[in-house]
Amino acid sequence: MVDTGANRDYMSTELAERLGLEIKYSTLNLKTATEASIGVRPMADMLLESRDGLYRVRVDDVLIGDFPCKDSTMAPGKKDWSNYEHLAGIKFANIEAEVELIISSAHTEATIWTEVRRPSRGNEDGEGDDDN
Repeated sequence: MVDTGANRDYMSTELAERLGLEIKYSTLNLKTATEASIGVRPMADMLLESRDGLYRVRVDDVLIGDFPCKDSTMAPGKKDWSNYEHLAGIKFANIEAEVELIISSAHTEATIWTEVRRPSRGNEDGEGDDDN
């Protein structure tokens, strides 16, 4: 899940273990919307790559452990968003899954389409039409 309000990448402990990431510990000042705390926290380095392979970056110091917000591991399609007017009308996929990785605003470039192709008029199937 991409969180454009986050400036830190988060990963669940379970995902870090499945990926075999090397855990290190560092003192971190962690601020959320509701609290701030300083403490020694587990972190790991990872490689983040878009599905199409066009975006690839090494991410250092991904925070490992419980996500800072209550119920943040619940899939967006399972949550009640009725108190958030700005999300009215957005349909989240209703899947059986948990959020195990929160990608910070530093990587929003990976979620933006850089090219859109449309078929020419009268050729709605798009076959043989690579110039649009």
